[in-house]
Amino acid sequence: MRKVKLESMEDLESLPEDEWVEVPEGLHAKFVYSVDRENNKLTITLPEDVAKKIGNRLSASFDDGKIVISEIKE
Repeated sequence: MRKVKLESMEDLESLPEDEWVEVPEGLHAKFVYSVDRENNKLTITLPEDVAKKIGNRLSASFDDGKIVISEIKE
């Protein structure tokens, strides 16, 4: 893994696809997407291009007051 300084959304979006990055101090960002709450489910609608990049590789769970999103291991 290489160190990269992220100062803008463009920096984040320019990271290589299919490669994990480590963020030791966390990432403070505000992503504004449409969020609907229905039937005790949280549904987040992403822009079409973002959804295509992510695909069906992620899973979400709830742990000690945090939503945890992780990659599905195949």
